[in-house]
Amino acid sequence: MNLKTAFHTKVKTPVRVDLSGGTVDIWPIYLLLEQPVTVNLAVDLFAETTLSVTPAKTGSIQLSSADRKKFIGLTPEKFLQYKAPPELVLHWKLLKYFVFESPESQLLSSGLTGLDLKLETRAGGPAGAGLGGSSSLAISLAAAIAQFAWGIDQNEVLEQREKLISIVKDVETQILGVPAGLQDYYGAAYGGLQSISWQVNGHQREPISSDIGEAFQRRILLFYSGKSRNSGMNNWELFKGFIDRDPQIQKNFQKISSITAALTRALKSQDHLEAMSLIAEEWAVRKTLAQGISTPEIDEAFSYFQSEGVRSGKICGAGGGGCFFVALPDEALKKREQLIAQVCRNGIEHLPAQFAPTGIQFGHP
Repeated sequence: MNLKTAFHTKVKTPVRVDLSGGTVDIWPIYLLLEQPVTVNLAVDLFAETTLSVTPAKTGSIQLSSADRKKFIGLTPEKFLQYKAPPELVLHWKLLKYFVFESPESQLLSSGLTGLDLKLETRAGGPAGAGLGGSSSLAISLAAAIAQFAWGIDQNEVLEQREKLISIVKDVETQILGVPAGLQDYYGAAYGGLQSISWQVNGHQREPISSDIGEAFQRRILLFYSGKSRNSGMNNWELFKGFIDRDPQIQKNFQKISSITAALTRALKSQDHLEAMSLIAEEWAVRKTLAQGISTPEIDEAFSYFQSEGVRSGKICGAGGGGCFFVALPDEALKKREQLIAQVCRNGIEHLPAQFAPTGIQFGHP
């Protein structure tokens, strides 16, 4: 690493809409199921990270989150002992890992001494939306910091996506204090429409054609309920029930896995009606897993859509608030704007997200 040369990079990553198979992606749940699989679709609500490093006599470290309006500045000497606030703990822990703990770091001997470093982020989508926004932010942070700390280029970052996912999953688990699911990282790192099979010693990601992904996304209306939720804690309750061998929870997760495998086949064959039916079936099973997965406001919205012939949809993530989506059949596509206007009368927000065919993207700071 040439510490005499300035370094600048900007990375953005999409969030995901989980079509089916959420929570199945948490270790070791997927090891105890047959055909454990998750299907998700990336959309263009991007998390963004900008990293700028310049040589300096004394040096300084600046970490900031634009959307959470939090900023800290400290000297390189105080960095390792610093206790970061919740809004910036992800920034601090990932920077600490890549620079001071990673075997690939080219800065192990020097650390951050003699550098002015600015690490700035902006999350994608509303807070607590259930779209994997924090995980997308973590992937964008990791991709930016790895370039600097490991001395690799953008193509090498893309080649290292599986490794970045493994690192970020462990770091987020430390922060959450509960097991982190994996699907959000894959949505952020790779983008597109994908089916991910969770396997022993690695996972098999199957990208589904971008044409199919874009066509299906045009049927989707994505909404934010106005209420955030804590996916880590909601998933933790389900995780405990599964590991404690609650027979109904285990049975329902196996149903969800089987439904999701069938959804993969339906999407690949472009059978939109079957795909929408399977999404509705997954939601019907998921609602029985625990109380509080849905909310009265979301239930009211779903009831309205059903009265208009729209029967496919589900809450994103672990539920309890956040985002939800519906998938429109052919007959409902022509009244798309009417449906949006009616649902948004009571504080619900439409998110006009578009299909994101790729994951990690690089730009200019």
